[in-house]
Amino acid sequence: MDSSFIGSDIREQNVILPKNISDQPQRISTMINKIFPLRTILAIAALVSLSFSSLVLASGTSGGGSGSYTYSAPRQVDQNYEYGKSIYQGRKAGSAKLAYCLDIEGEKVPAKRKSFKKFKRATYTEFANALYNCDQPESQVRNEIDSEDFKYVLYYLNKRFNLALK
Repeated sequence: MDSSFIGSDIREQNVILPKNISDQPQRISTMINKIFPLRTILAIAALVSLSFSSLVLASGTSGGGSGSYTYSAPRQVDQNYEYGKSIYQGRKAGSAKLAYCLDIEGEKVPAKRKSFKKFKRATYTEFANALYNCDQPESQVRNEIDSEDFKYVLYYLNKRFNLALK
């Protein structure tokens, strides 16, 4: 190829083209203008932009139609756990606040997370027999509170400290 060919019009060159290939772009543009006149295209574009802008204004600043508030499902409350917790902490009306201790190998140890770990996978009976009142070291907790309330305390402690009692 010589350099005079680059950048010049094909019609100026002595290139033999198939019949009607040079008229092809003009035919396509005239066909589009016949089907979709320029006014119609502009009118459609204006309608689309107006409908889009009204949707944006209706949605507010949050970007959605539901508003900017988030919704979460109500929390499921374990009533047995909450009741046992209130008894354990001495918040139930008519129950005294006890200082809980655990009998570990004959020694009374204050009830804390670390001392509860010794009773993982124990039986309910073993754990219940190990709970004492620190203020009265010879008195078991099961004798201090009602037996129904004691069951709730055991349920609370089992769930709170993941004891997996059997």
